[in-house]
Amino acid sequence: MKWIDTNNKEILYINLLVIIVIFFVFYWTHVLVSSKIADTKSNIDSLKHRLINVQELVTDIKCNSSSPFELKKGLLAFIQQVTAYKNLSDKISNLQTVNSSSNHETVSMKLESLNLEQIIYIIKHIEQYNNLYIKHLEITKRFDDPQLADMTIQIVKNNNI
Repeated sequence: MKWIDTNNKEILYINLLVIIVIFFVFYWTHVLVSSKIADTKSNIDSLKHRLINVQELVTDIKCNSSSPFELKKGLLAFIQQVTAYKNLSDKISNLQTVNSSSNHETVSMKLESLNLEQIIYIIKHIEQYNNLYIKHLEITKRFDDPQLADMTIQIVKNNNI
């Protein structure tokens, strides 16, 4: 082993070390790129799934918009039914009919001490009928309890639809 002297050993070790470093650099680069590719594929699959859900919702909305619900009974009876279901009848401080044309029924109502869920419940039930619309809506935060609000709403029923 005379042909390998110390100078050649050092060069051999340095070359071996450089080869190992290059190997690890390429290996870790490959691992990093592979994980990024897998994450991107996962994100694309998730996005495709969400787009399919959105497409299904749009289709449902289009199908339902051609034959929406129509309120047949009187507007006051509807308000009594909606407020009674969630025990909101006792929160009505003012309920009155408003003079309007013969083609429209209009009711003005003030409810006090409602939480957000109750407000959304009322608005959602009004909006599901194609012959009802909200003419005026005012929501004011209560000073005695910031989690609650008072709501004044004017609902119109179009009898021509």
